[in-house]
Amino acid sequence: MRWITLALVLHSGMPCRAECPVAVAAHLAGTPVYQDELDLHTARQRAMVAVHFKGRHGVTLDNETSWRSSFDGEVPEQMLSRNAMRACLRDKAIQILAAKHGVGRILPFPGFADHVGTINQQRRAALMNGGQIHGPVRFTAWQLYRYEIDNMRIRLTQVLAPGATNDTGPDKVESAVREILGCWAR
Repeated sequence: MRWITLALVLHSGMPCRAECPVAVAAHLAGTPVYQDELDLHTARQRAMVAVHFKGRHGVTLDNETSWRSSFDGEVPEQMLSRNAMRACLRDKAIQILAAKHGVGRILPFPGFADHVGTINQQRRAALMNGGQIHGPVRFTAWQLYRYEIDNMRIRLTQVLAPGATNDTGPDKVESAVREILGCWAR
């Protein structure tokens, strides 16, 4: 198991060091998919699963028991886990392809929250110095994650399908994503 060292600041303000495990949820083509990244997707998928169960089964998923109950063979917690993992793996495949083709990188998990903080500080400093920024002044973790993934997808389309139309370019990226998705393990 891989470990990272975290500096903890006690109430006294004196730092100490403690070992904490880095949770890996899966591997895709040899690249770890960290629990932090999966958690971003899980939070996003939760509302969609709740809407599905409300519309299809007329139930409100408002407690732990309802999330673990079966409704006509569907269990919300299982659907949530499956959908979040599927979405997370697709995004990891985009990162792997983007890194391979030099148009992106594997996003920094663990440590993405620090990355978001750094980006937000840079954006704020740019504004304070009279610079221009595009998009929000302050990104949430999900917004920055989506922004980076979506831009990688656009650059991949340009690399994998140069001169392609909007109808055919994404198909090349999707084919490459599906190929990588065949290489995942828990």
